[in-house]
Amino acid sequence: MLTAGKYWICVFRGMDAAAVKNVRVVKDVQAMSGDAGCCLQIHAVKSDGGFRPVEEKAYRIEFIGDSITSGEGAIGAKSETDWIPMWFSAVHNYCALTAEALNAEFRIISQSGWGAWKSWDNKPRANLPEYYEQVCGLLTGERNEALGAFEKNDFDSWQPDIVVVNLGTNDGSAISLREDDACREEDMAAFEQAVGSFLVKIRQYNKHTHIVWAYGMLGITMMPAIHRAMNAYIQRTGDRKATVFQLPRTTEATVGARNHPGRLAHERAAEELTVHLKELLRLG
Repeated sequence: MLTAGKYWICVFRGMDAAAVKNVRVVKDVQAMSGDAGCCLQIHAVKSDGGFRPVEEKAYRIEFIGDSITSGEGAIGAKSETDWIPMWFSAVHNYCALTAEALNAEFRIISQSGWGAWKSWDNKPRANLPEYYEQVCGLLTGERNEALGAFEKNDFDSWQPDIVVVNLGTNDGSAISLREDDACREEDMAAFEQAVGSFLVKIRQYNKHTHIVWAYGMLGITMMPAIHRAMNAYIQRTGDRKATVFQLPRTTEATVGARNHPGRLAHERAAEELTVHLKELLRLG
């Protein structure tokens, strides 16, 4: 946990000056959309050495998702149920582990509780597709806007080889709040429409990438709807670089804090997803 204010942090010192050091600074917590004052900003870097070019990774992967993709519950005891940032991890989740296995540079766009259509508590504006075209569009406040948030993202400057979407868990929760079966059917159709529209948007800005809708770590309630939406999209567009992949379900042995996937669940998901992505990359 960082102390509020502006100050220097010593990353390393007293090491062999003849050896190249690889340093990575990671913000473990997702963008906190409800807290405009939450900000980690690097103002300057100082060193008595020189900076070398960073070696290019073999691939680029973009991950889009909810609390699972944010790594909520990936660290912390199983008994922990408090909703606090301490239980998030951007290092021990399936995104980072998959990227490491593939030697890939990666980016994450995720928000706990949000979906492709609605949030877990049925809020229609709490969906990732609505903010996909913006730079850090999930943030709020004038300070973040002054730092460049909400501007239109330059997708051409960073084209991923693969876009992995892990959404649907919270949409399913929103639909389960409806007691009437007819309303649930209407909501399911609306969810499928949202999935299809998001696939179109992703393809619009990522012309040649593989799109993988990966889902299932906290149940597969929405899997039939995801398959229907994907099949409809493929039939409508002829896109042959879009697939659905079922992630392994979290068990009592692999669950983490807040009843979310723990590190073991993320490790297993990363292993299986890596195999699938390797197959796609070989196919070009």
